[in-house]
Formats: sequence, structure tokens, C-alpha cells
Amino acid sequence: SWNSIQSSMIIPIGIDSTKFHNTEPPEQNPPLIVIDNHTPSEVGHMVERRIGSSYQLIPTDHKDLNDISVNKARYFINTYKTVTIKMLEAMSAETVVIALKNPDTESVIDHLSTGILIETLDEIPAVLNMLETDPDGLRFKIGRLARKKIISEHPLDEFVNRWNKVFEKIRPSFYTPSL
Repeated sequence: SWNSIQSSMIIPIGIDSTKFHNTEPPEQNPPLIVIDNHTPSEVGHMVERRIGSSYQLIPTDHKDLNDISVNKARYFINTYKTVTIKMLEAMSAETVVIALKNPDTESVIDHLSTGILIETLDEIPAVLNMLETDPDGLRFKIGRLARKKIISEHPLDEFVNRWNKVFEKIRPSFYTPSL
């Protein structure tokens, strides 16, 4: 029914919904970190050098993305200076988002509640250490709160309506052969 659709969550394209479970993820060895594919390669290499071999770091446009997507990652690093679809997807999948602090990311992430905001990429190793060693399971709490926030602030009907309006505006620009 429409009521059950309205209370449903959105699982974006790219997430295999048959493998999606709303439970704590299995332990990963090494833990997987997904980094936004807008990240310049030199920044990706710099982050990789800072975190060392304790983590597996892949971009969101990785060739094996069907097997390794943000819903399977422990962390998502957004180095882009805006909110990305992948960032929202990660939050909806209870993946902890670590993002550079700016007005856009601050509008979505509540620091230490629904994600982690950092001033510089140099902070990533300390943030990862804090999340990995917290005895109270902070990373799981952040993931759950992020998911709740995305579901409550981005309901399915609003999402569909927004995209319908975009397509209505651009539809006249599509080539349509005369009949």
C-alpha cells in the first residue's frame, strides 16, 4: 500500500538490496574505507599514506563496486566540498561518514552524532583510532543515528517529487522524433 511505501527506506541504485541487512556489519580484516570518487588521486594517495595498511581504501567508482559498496564499508570519507549522493547513501546504510567541515556538510552531519566533521585530512588517523577503540561502540551509534536522520529528513515521496520536477524541466531538451 502507499502507506507502507511512504514509511519505507530508499535503497539507492548500486546497493544489492538482497544483501542489505539492518544489523551491525561483520568484522572486516582489514576494515574497508570507501573514499568519494571526486577525490583527486593525489589526495587519495595522501589519505592512504596516513592510514597505512591497517585499512583497505577504495574509491566509490572502484571496478568491483557491486561487491564492495558503501553499505559494506566501515567508513566513508568525503573529501569533496559538498554533500554527495554517495555520502547520503553511506549514511542510510549506517556507514560512518567522515567529511571535511564546511557549510554544506555541516547542514547534513551533526558532529559526533550523525558523522564526523574534520578540518583537515590530517585528522583522519586520529578519528579512525578513536572510532575503532571506543569501548561504547560510538561508530555503531553514529551509523544508526545517521540512518535515522536520512530516513526522517529525506522521505521517499519528497525525493521522487524533486526528481520529477527536475525531469520535467529538462524533458523539453531531449530529442523526440516527430510522429
